[in-house]
Amino acid sequence: MIRVAVLGVGYLGRHHARLYSTMKGARLAAVVDTDERKAREASEAYRVPFFRNAADLPLSEINAVSIATPNETHFHLARMFLARGKHVLLEKPMTQTLEEADTLKGIAAANNLVLQVGHLERFNPAVEAIGELVNHPGFIETHRLSPFLLRGIQVDVIMEVMIHDIDIVLDFVKSKVVEVRAVGIEVLTQQVDIANARIEFANGCIANLTASRVSAEKVRKLRIFQPNMYISLDYNEQHVDYYRLKGKRGSPDTSIEKGTLRVDKQEPLRIEIESFVHCIHSGNRPLVGAGEAMDAMAVGFAILDDIEKRRETHFQTY
Repeated sequence: MIRVAVLGVGYLGRHHARLYSTMKGARLAAVVDTDERKAREASEAYRVPFFRNAADLPLSEINAVSIATPNETHFHLARMFLARGKHVLLEKPMTQTLEEADTLKGIAAANNLVLQVGHLERFNPAVEAIGELVNHPGFIETHRLSPFLLRGIQVDVIMEVMIHDIDIVLDFVKSKVVEVRAVGIEVLTQQVDIANARIEFANGCIANLTASRVSAEKVRKLRIFQPNMYISLDYNEQHVDYYRLKGKRGSPDTSIEKGTLRVDKQEPLRIEIESFVHCIHSGNRPLVGAGEAMDAMAVGFAILDDIEKRRETHFQTY
């Protein structure tokens, strides 16, 4: 039985605690939050001890931690528990810098520990379903739009939400990024709140990603265009439609077949946490480990750099 402590029981961490409390092969052992009210509420709900400081956790009582704290605390907390021999599920964005991420990767490898990063959409059943259809994508378009919320605004919209789509696109395309062009602006915070990025890959594929946290409605969509096929995925609904060319292109008897993939709808976070626990039991490497998370971070930083470069060029022009 894997005994897990959840660090940070705000909006997302509370769901981590809920899932561990009902999961086979794992047991919620404790919760930690600097906000005593949140910590006490989770403690009472799941009947486990609470702590306000992660350093106070009795290490002999836990095998692993889920870290769902603010991004600026990720590196310190993950390093502390990895160095003490504990497996770590670390919410995205992994760290604030690639150097920090690489340090964590090295500690986990040296201690033969599971370090999984919380790229939730990799565990969305709809994403798994389209794996059988995706073949040499030529153009990918994503939209990840949300109304404004106060949580998560410590980081920009690229690292907060677009990074999910970056990770998915990198996994499907499997080619080197050769160019990144991006625009983005601050609207309601001091960070970029809405952004669009165009990513070109060595194999010729182009991905156009849009993310916003200042939109009127919640949209989570992925569209993939490839030879003879168009695939449309709705992350929220876990729904996939596809349109496939039947017959030879340009032939008089050519037709278009519309289909809908069967998707076994499940809670992605539950699948993600179950995968983390399974990796600890089995010794398998996680679906999204430090390497995959760093690849997505590197593209995210390139997007932010291009946004800043264009901004500086604009101001120099005027």
